[in-house]
Amino acid sequence: MLEMAANAGAATHRRALEYCDEKTRSFGEVVRHIAESVEGEHVLWATCTSPLVFPTAYARAFSAYEQALAEGYDSLMSVYTFRRYLWNAEGPLNYELGLKHVPSQQLPPLQFVTDGILIAPRQRMIEWSYFHGPNPHRFEVTKREAVDIDDTHDLLEARALLDTDPSVMERDPYFT
Repeated sequence: MLEMAANAGAATHRRALEYCDEKTRSFGEVVRHIAESVEGEHVLWATCTSPLVFPTAYARAFSAYEQALAEGYDSLMSVYTFRRYLWNAEGPLNYELGLKHVPSQQLPPLQFVTDGILIAPRQRMIEWSYFHGPNPHRFEVTKREAVDIDDTHDLLEARALLDTDPSVMERDPYFT
């Protein structure tokens, strides 16, 4: 993977093994180590498990990040807005059963962090030991851009989204 990135013109960094398994070191230590090991004023954290974030989304995110910093936010994180009936061990979290039940379209919107795009000042990442701060700008992404591949089902979903997205054929010279 490092060779592929280098061949594409990207600067690469090989982490020490202790920072690769999220068991030997905490995730916060991993983030701090990476931020300390790279150069630059700002860091874009783009996870390989979010491969459906295309260059146009990163361009939008960079613009939003610059504006967000000017507005007092400390970082940017990608989020996806959804409306679903949620439960925990005690019961419903965001709706009522019975006569007060509402269609999902009327539920209050919630967001989950997609981990597809995270941008912050490098020095602040080191201070926080994290890839975004306590006051991030929530950068909304599409359902496709929100895909996070953690298992085989997620991979199949990602492939299906690519197969049905005409913009892929326009942008990806390797798509046949």
